[in-house]
Amino acid sequence: RVSDLPLLDAIAAESIANMRQFGPQELSNPAWAFANLLYVNAPLLHALASKAITTLRSGSTQNLTNTVWAFAQIKFKNSTLFNSLAKEVVANLSAFRPRDIS
Repeated sequence: RVSDLPLLDAIAAESIANMRQFGPQELSNPAWAFANLLYVNAPLLHALASKAITTLRSGSTQNLTNTVWAFAQIKFKNSTLFNSLAKEVVANLSAFRPRDIS
């Protein structure tokens, strides 16, 4: 599904370079977009995962579920990330709407 690999590689490199400025939505958006394209860039995924572990707790339920979906969609294995995301889901379960869970 990747259509313009050089463009996606450039976006991934720029995202990594600016990752320290990313908040919860800036993390979930590229994770979701790249997963939707089935584009796997290991350095980007590791950077997003590391930042997400400390950042997503301040985000919305949509940011959280989009991030979970994105990493699951591309079968990215990172137990620290998924344990952190699972704790956030459980801690905020009452804030989730049905569409967030489905």
